[in-house]
Amino acid sequence: MKKFLKGFGVCILTLGLFISSFFLIILLPIKHVTNPNTIANMIKSVDIETLVSEDKEFHDTVNEVLEPIITDAEKLGITEDTIIKIVNSKEIKGMIAGLTGNLVDYTLTGQKYELISIDQIKDIVNDAINVINESGYYEISSEDKNNILNIINEERENIEEIIPDTDLIEEKIPNDYKEILSIIRFIFSTKLVIYLASIFLISLLGIVILKWKEAKWIKNSAITILISSLIVLISFILLIIGSKMLVTNNTYIVKILQNICKYNLITSIVISIVMVIIIIVYYIWYKKKDG
Repeated sequence: MKKFLKGFGVCILTLGLFISSFFLIILLPIKHVTNPNTIANMIKSVDIETLVSEDKEFHDTVNEVLEPIITDAEKLGITEDTIIKIVNSKEIKGMIAGLTGNLVDYTLTGQKYELISIDQIKDIVNDAINVINESGYYEISSEDKNNILNIINEERENIEEIIPDTDLIEEKIPNDYKEILSIIRFIFSTKLVIYLASIFLISLLGIVILKWKEAKWIKNSAITILISSLIVLISFILLIIGSKMLVTNNTYIVKILQNICKYNLITSIVISIVMVIIIIVYYIWYKKKDG
């Protein structure tokens, strides 16, 4: 009976080790990728000019978002090319990166952020135009610059509608979706990571205690974690292949998805290699011990 209970306990602990390691391997890299700073850096590295010219869907999305400004600008003889160059500047991409990072962080954690003002946007656009002119690779006249700043002021309401105001978003979320959002926020919360890490450590410690006299706990634990990491590795490889097949016309979405998957792949590969090394060392040690 005692042997049965011990074996049953080891099975439960092994299952806990498998489940906790599986979700930690998935969750920790995704939390890193969805961190506001990571998202901001990713957006800053995007060459908007190139994507606009190569990706029709991205071009249409940019046009839709900037429609009020582009329409008014064209009436004043300011080309779409000029607007895109301003949007592609380090200053504007930094602003967009910050807003996007804040919006994602709000969605996943509930953290609220203050709304950027139109005056702040005008200051950033003004700085961006000055930097572009100073660089010498493109020139925006003083008249066009003033017209663009005036357009931003005139389109205040339209611009404010596309800026993620977390308080306004909170008010507009239907009650049915609030429950789903709370589940998403729990999944991406630090609390869940703590729970999973606790289950992982307790399971591992329990296996060590129950199997201490049998050094096999080293091999069994390593194999359990290895299986978890390999399943994650295969899953994300299939996800990348599937994303290429499903959204081949949208290179922008594919690049973002692949960037997200990349961290999971790296994490699962590193963990798999470490576990394989532990298993090999175990067998070498075990063989020497028997010999």
